[in-house]
Amino acid sequence: MNALVFIKLFPERDTCFSRQEWEDKYDCFYEAAFKKTFGGLVTQLVKSGGVSEEISCDLKHAIEIINTLAHKFFRDRDKDFFYINGRKFILEYSKSATLLFHNIGQQIDNETAHLAEKYGLSQSYFEEMHRNYLLAAKAGTY
Repeated sequence: MNALVFIKLFPERDTCFSRQEWEDKYDCFYEAAFKKTFGGLVTQLVKSGGVSEEISCDLKHAIEIINTLAHKFFRDRDKDFFYINGRKFILEYSKSATLLFHNIGQQIDNETAHLAEKYGLSQSYFEEMHRNYLLAAKAGTY
């Protein structure tokens, strides 16, 4: 999602005349994006040219896994749940899917980090923001 923000939305930031206009545009972008399926977001990201061919292939593989998990994996393995080896298989498959999703996310973050930095959203910026949120939460002022 962040990659789409950097690729599609941030270049339009200078067309906004006020902070409120920018925030409204940002909110609309997120609202529209969250109405899409993961596959729709991936298609938009790939079409934007914001990721490499390797990541594009990995994302298509992730869509297959997500669709399998969402629509048939547990239904097809319902009886496996009653046996220890079946539960182990289900758990291992779920863990490997989670690891794949995490790794793809890291790859996308790495490829789009230069865009984030271009708009002033460096790693140190996010670390500082995180520290401030933690301090405010601990102080009860957030």
